[in-house]
Amino acid sequence: MSYVSSLLLILIIFLPNISLELYLITITVSVIIAARMNVVFNIYVLLTILLYGIYALLRQYFDEQYNVRDLTEIFRLLSYYVFYCSIKKITEKKVAEEALFNLISLTSIAIFIIGIIETFLPSSTLTSFFTSFYMSDGHYERSFLANSRASGVSTGPGQAGALGAFLFTLNLLYFFFYNNKRLLLQILGLFSSMGIVGLAQSQTGLIAVSFLFLFAFLFFGRKLNAIKLILSAFTFFVFAYAAILLSEKIDLNYLFTFFEYGLERSSFQKRIEKWIFLLNQSTDEPFRWLLGHGKDYFGNESAAVDSDIVFIIIVYGPIISTLLFCFITYVFIRFLFKKSIYHIYVVFSILVGLIMSIPSAFLFDTKVCALFIFIYVLLRKNLEYEKYSNPSTR
Repeated sequence: MSYVSSLLLILIIFLPNISLELYLITITVSVIIAARMNVVFNIYVLLTILLYGIYALLRQYFDEQYNVRDLTEIFRLLSYYVFYCSIKKITEKKVAEEALFNLISLTSIAIFIIGIIETFLPSSTLTSFFTSFYMSDGHYERSFLANSRASGVSTGPGQAGALGAFLFTLNLLYFFFYNNKRLLLQILGLFSSMGIVGLAQSQTGLIAVSFLFLFAFLFFGRKLNAIKLILSAFTFFVFAYAAILLSEKIDLNYLFTFFEYGLERSSFQKRIEKWIFLLNQSTDEPFRWLLGHGKDYFGNESAAVDSDIVFIIIVYGPIISTLLFCFITYVFIRFLFKKSIYHIYVVFSILVGLIMSIPSAFLFDTKVCALFIFIYVLLRKNLEYEKYSNPSTR
């Protein structure tokens, strides 16, 4: 794995999330870089972005008001695509996959250590540095001080739970599908990514990693030898036991309300009430509801929906939402029984993404999206390289 790829991975994970207001700057710089590298833009992607731009302008025309937040979605989409093209250009043709997953495990351990510092040394200088550098002011007050929820390198515990769940996906791939040369690192990476979710007290993240582990065990458990089977079960046992012990030392009340109250807990019920209110409000104008209301129709409410799925339905409309979910289902079914690490990576990512997106933000988390694109490009390049190197596999 080249120094360029390694540096990019570290920057994606450890740089603070870019705010939406900075996307204009990001896209300008990215386009200049992409142009210098002669990036060929896919006509279908650009057409999709263009159609969305025309639709956003038409919606503003009929509303007789200027909605800047709808237009900035164009830059969000375009910036992700330029990032994808740039990664394809500047990374090597074939990546050493084990080196890639080694680095992912190491970064998971580092983020877990940051979470431990925030949890057990809340008044330390290091904690002050991490929280001021990464955490938003609102989450610092509501989540860190009030509920002792660690955010690591994310803006809040919800984002930390999403990142931890996605890192768990990558570490699980490493554990299940690679040999035992780095078995200790695999176990530590797996445990650390679960620890990130646990210290963030992300209830959705806990459900996602548990479901993914069960799914992977049922579908791919036969690939594991006896040592890995025992170690995987032992890792989950140690994590659960550590959480019980730590509940007496630190404040894990927020996490344990899930086991005590389940879906009846007050915070989740408030989310349901908000979703019902927004969905009912969106259907007041049936024609616009079908095509989507856009972000500005709901004002600041659209920025705090706490559900990617509800957000997509009310902002983009049921037609686009249905097409998107049909496409995701098609990809999931088509890739499910493939054997390459690339296909399994996509399947695992879809599973975790859908679970996390029901009551929280995952698909629109900048750091998770950038990391997904980066790993996606590298693994796809490896698959294409193997096909062309071995014509018999085409």
